[in-house]
Amino acid sequence: MAGLQFIGLFIPLFIIATIIAGIVVLARRDGGPSQPGIGTVRRLFFYGLAFVGLMLTASGVNFLASQILEELTSRALAGTASSRLALGLAAVIVGTPLWLIFWLSAQRSLRAYPAEAGTLARKLYLNAVLFIAAVVAAIAAVNLLQGAFETYFDASALATLLTWVGIWLFHWRVESGEGQPSDDARVLHRLYANATTVYALALIVFEGAAVIGGLLSAAYDALFTDALLFGAANPLWTRTIQESLALAAVGGAWWWLHWHRMQRADAGSMARLVVLYVVAIATGMAMMVAAASLALYNILRWIIAPPPGVGAAPYFSGLPDAIALAVAGAALWGYHIAVVRQEAIAAQLRSHGTESVYRYLMAAVGLSTFAVGLVVLFAVVIGLVLPEGGTVVRESVGGGASIGLTLLIVGAPLWAIYWFRQQRIVQGSDVRAIEEREALPRRVFIFLVFGIALLATIGALSSLLYGVFRALLDGDFSTGTIYDGRWQLGVVLMAGAIGVYYWLVLREDRETVRASGYAPPQPAVKRVIVVASQQSFASAIAQRIGAPVQWWQSLTDGALATEATLDEAARGIRSASGDSVLVVIDSAGTRVIPYRQA
Repeated sequence: MAGLQFIGLFIPLFIIATIIAGIVVLARRDGGPSQPGIGTVRRLFFYGLAFVGLMLTASGVNFLASQILEELTSRALAGTASSRLALGLAAVIVGTPLWLIFWLSAQRSLRAYPAEAGTLARKLYLNAVLFIAAVVAAIAAVNLLQGAFETYFDASALATLLTWVGIWLFHWRVESGEGQPSDDARVLHRLYANATTVYALALIVFEGAAVIGGLLSAAYDALFTDALLFGAANPLWTRTIQESLALAAVGGAWWWLHWHRMQRADAGSMARLVVLYVVAIATGMAMMVAAASLALYNILRWIIAPPPGVGAAPYFSGLPDAIALAVAGAALWGYHIAVVRQEAIAAQLRSHGTESVYRYLMAAVGLSTFAVGLVVLFAVVIGLVLPEGGTVVRESVGGGASIGLTLLIVGAPLWAIYWFRQQRIVQGSDVRAIEEREALPRRVFIFLVFGIALLATIGALSSLLYGVFRALLDGDFSTGTIYDGRWQLGVVLMAGAIGVYYWLVLREDRETVRASGYAPPQPAVKRVIVVASQQSFASAIAQRIGAPVQWWQSLTDGALATEATLDEAARGIRSASGDSVLVVIDSAGTRVIPYRQA
């Protein structure tokens, strides 16, 4: 059940992420006005104990429901009824009053202080419960589907699914009804929605690849080995394929709900861009690179160093897995590229440099593949020049050369295509070329590559010199010493070459920008607050001005903002005097009010 273990890993990761998000939010608000309402300490006390009570109640209800369903289906095991009922009753009797007391107390505070709806503690509680419920319900749904595939009814899985879906629906109704009236609420909501999207997307992609790979492997074995494609032991319907289908189906349902339903108005947010570029597009390209590398490696290995008497079939047995990985990666990459382009056109996000971010990410994938290939080839060449004991094992050299050439052939073109496309942009003499040299994605990419190359050189050189000096001091220095350090020497040569190249690029960028006298334009408006009844108005204005805005929910009658009024508001923000602007959208119209904090 590796897939279920994979899902379960997200629970501690989400808890850690929410703690970090809370620290960041608190640090950002440090020194500012405290949140109105019942007070932070009391709020944390209420929601902390409500969370404990809810977890106890959920566990108890799950135990009781499981036992009831198993009794109804005559699947109860002898000797388990009393212990399970005792655990369930104890948890429900203790947990339910605890949760009700503190949840109802929090609700009374909300009615007295409506601003409680946007506080950090409340949103942390709601989104943490939503995430845990989503993960546990997904695991239960997978178990239920697997039982159905095996014509077995899993009563415990059904009880768990019903319990946690009920918890999820209750808390989602509360969360969606309140909305996200504060920055804290928006940060935590996006964290929940994107974390759930990522793990659901991972289930679709990797488990879908496992299904395709399993089917193709069965077909390959039937064609090139003595295995039967159909028969008593049907390889087309194995337990592994059943598990992967269940995981992919559940992941697809959760992904559709969280990506298409919950984040429709979230285009342009930083969290969405991270999911699109870093998680989806870069991962999809990496999967295609890995698939191409696997297929090419098998071909080169067969050509360079085939063992005597071994046919071609064993070398291509990994081809079905490579094809499955490539198909899944291409689907992941292609879909999210289409989303990026659609949102970039609709929201006019080209000014954010999204195309540059994409190109630098692809160049990074290609460069990392290319760099590893260089290390392997350097090590192979050193092994040929200085063979240990005067002999070279042909099979070992053939395998290493196959790996190195594979990574080189796959990685070098990918890096060159995207990197030199950006280089052609900066070779011009116009303002765009200078702006590209100063662009944040380019500087992050160059500094990151140069920094990693420098650290790799230092680490590998230190390890190499340690081996050399130790051999010298022990009096047994020989060509075997260099042979033993061939991998470190390969890293030094690779990282040194890449580091020197990108140091020269960095120096050229700095000298060119300095010679041009270019100064990056400073945005006149640094803070924009949109007061409106709907958050979508604030998102639309943020997309138009290419900068983040803060949304304050208006409690008066809302206005129906049109494209024309939103465009007018964006023009007013750009031409406003001062560095802070208040945009009010209500039944009286749209007003742009510059202000200065006293």
